Amino acid sequence: MNKLSTQVVAFLVLAVVTLVGVVIVTNSDIDTDVKTADASLLELTTNDSSIDFSISYPNEWQAAPDADGVGYVFTLRDPLSGVVEEAQPQIQITLQGQPYADTLVSAQSNLGVEALEEYNTIDNRRSGVRYATTNSLDNGQQVATDIIVLNPQDQSATSEVEENRTLIVRLSADANKIGEYRQTLDLMLTTLKLNEPFRVPELAQTFTNPSTGITVNYPDGWTASVGLQNSAFTEIIPPDEAEGFLRIIYSPLTDPNTGEQLTLADLENLNLNVEGITLVEPLTMYSAGGYTGDAGTISITDPTTGASSFLYVTFLQLSPNDALISLARPGADNFDEMRQILDAVLQTLEFVPPTTQEATDTPETEPTEAPTEEATPAAEETATTEPTEVPTETVEAPTEVPTEAPTT
Repeated sequence: MNKLSTQVVAFLVLAVVTLVGVVIVTNSDIDTDVKTADASLLELTTNDSSIDFSISYPNEWQAAPDADGVGYVFTLRDPLSGVVEEAQPQIQITLQGQPYADTLVSAQSNLGVEALEEYNTIDNRRSGVRYATTNSLDNGQQVATDIIVLNPQDQSATSEVEENRTLIVRLSADANKIGEYRQTLDLMLTTLKLNEPFRVPELAQTFTNPSTGITVNYPDGWTASVGLQNSAFTEIIPPDEAEGFLRIIYSPLTDPNTGEQLTLADLENLNLNVEGITLVEPLTMYSAGGYTGDAGTISITDPTTGASSFLYVTFLQLSPNDALISLARPGADNFDEMRQILDAVLQTLEFVPPTTQEATDTPETEPTEAPTEEATPAAEETATTEPTEVPTETVEAPTEVPTEAPTT
């Protein structure tokens, strides 16, 4: 399935400024009259099973997976002579794990509605928007770049699964020659075949954390439990632990050191402004289970190995005094799937604050794990014992995210 998707908006913006020089939007210069070639000339087809689509391309081109493993980069087998590398023809097609409607709104907001024009594939099976730029290189050469944001939904077929992805297509070439390469790209897009989008497993089980009053549904075959080292944690783990885990953490909106009231923004800042944590995607507005907050992607660097891992994180305000921090820790190549599962789980969220008696009983069974006052000891214990719960060392970092913050 899809691997980690880079920030779509950033991809769109960077796609038009990767060449040195001035960027000029020139949609009026797009030549749309070169859609006449024969698709039978596309003799080769991509066959990387780890990428969720295949596409055919001409024999004189070559294909390679892109750096993120979510698409392909096509270049000429024999580069054009006398043409600098930046002006060599290149086609990049990626399948991003973000719904087309959301990507379109982002493109309109960041690039301007006036910069976009409607685009339809030759066979009218898919539609989207396109915009064009022209970059001036230092040597005076003009390089044209087309970006197509394409809805992968095949309009000629009915799918039982809602499409939740976006195709981002980028073509660049010498401005005087880009017309013929647009023709090639238009033909290639008629051969596009996508694997079925990921379907969230049925949330057939229900779990309530008695210490926090959090109730959620979770996938059939998965396991859910109260965190061994911290009763504020709800751990949800798939049958194959190598696929990652979900963690739902109750957090009071109170500073445990001063007793001062915190806002959700305060909680976010305390958790994210920590050494080793980088916000990959800016937090965006988020809602689930009738609660609102923010969500985004973070990168956590292991201080020992220097290795980085990506996590999807959400913050929800449950009441003026209560909040929820949730993490999706993926396996090697299932970031989007784990994100979608966490989103689905949180849509079933119910919060009923524990009774006074239950709150009193919690210290008797787990005296060091009261979620409102002992986050720091729990964090320290979890950091040293967590590998016994989850089989990968890199899970230590995400544990620190929600538990260190209240102590700063």
